[in-house]
Amino acid sequence: MNKFCKPKADGIVFKNMFVGMDVHKNYLQVAVLDEKGKVLNNSRVDNNLIKVNEFFDRLHPRSNTKVR
Repeated sequence: MNKFCKPKADGIVFKNMFVGMDVHKNYLQVAVLDEKGKVLNNSRVDNNLIKVNEFFDRLHPRSNTKVR
């Protein structure tokens, strides 16, 4: 478990991240921050659904992550 994960009494771990995206015609510039504002990831992602999904899958694989 890393320092960004919070264990709960039932053993489930939640990780709060904030994502900002600058949308361009051919790519997205995506920044991911933790609760304290530390940049965890700053990436350029091709502007297509497959690449965007791959990016989010790499952030927290095998999870039921929700993006709001």
